[in-house]
Amino acid sequence: MQFFSVPFNRKTQDQHSLSFGWEPSFGTAFVLNLYNTGTEIQAVAYEVRPKDRGSIFGFNSRVQKILPFEGYSFTIDLNQWNALVEKVENILSRSSSSTDKSNRCFDGTYYYLEYGDKQVAGHNCEEDTVAALSKYIEQEILATVHELRKAEK
Repeated sequence: MQFFSVPFNRKTQDQHSLSFGWEPSFGTAFVLNLYNTGTEIQAVAYEVRPKDRGSIFGFNSRVQKILPFEGYSFTIDLNQWNALVEKVENILSRSSSSTDKSNRCFDGTYYYLEYGDKQVAGHNCEEDTVAALSKYIEQEILATVHELRKAEK
């Protein structure tokens, strides 16, 4: 697993690991796992495309036996990690540790964030700091990765 930079063999509830996921009612769902090794920041992103979105519910309810997704590993620099951690710590210091998915809005996007021993979930019915974090991740981290993926195809 280390060859692909997949952090499954590491403790996830520490100050070196950060997980963020967003699940829109429409569009592509993502999970991003980041791990600070001390010398680099390893990242793994998983995407479930719109055509496979129904599989998320089917897989989680055990109706389907597989969940198709695309995944890719990459690294980010320490400055990006520090900026992201600062935003995450700000959100976690102001948020309750609720992960109640029933608080979801109709046609809203569900967000999940875990860093250290804290977790928070959010939605986009109103102005939401977690939704702003999603936009930041998409613009500052994933957009670059998507461009690199396009260039390599």
